[in-house]
Amino acid sequence: MLRKLYQRKIAIVMGASILVLAILFIDKFQVHLDRRSAQKVAEAAAYSAGLGKAWESQDYRSVAFHVAAINGYNNDGLTNIVQLYDPPKFGLYSGNKDYLQVEITSYVETPILHTTQEIKVFAVVHVSTTVEIVR
Repeated sequence: MLRKLYQRKIAIVMGASILVLAILFIDKFQVHLDRRSAQKVAEAAAYSAGLGKAWESQDYRSVAFHVAAINGYNNDGLTNIVQLYDPPKFGLYSGNKDYLQVEITSYVETPILHTTQEIKVFAVVHVSTTVEIVR
């Protein structure tokens, strides 16, 4: 009798542990997906702005913000912030006028635990007479 009760308690604890791990996995996966998305958008915005600057366009800054906005990062200040630094503000190429840097800060609310996590991603491109995208 005691053995069955003990086994039942162990089963309940293990079941609860698996449920907690599944919840944490789902929430972390949501954050991971947003980080990947923000990184791709930051790179696209940086490349677009770099092309605009290389072609001596006057509105290359607005191009970066437009590319970010059409990809879901509208710089609303609540769910995300998009910034363009020319020259880069920090990092290896800080202060170098041949580079552009796009920073996206995204605030992700996890679907189950309803916590907000801050994600920062950066993209830096080299700007000369042409902008080469290497994969």
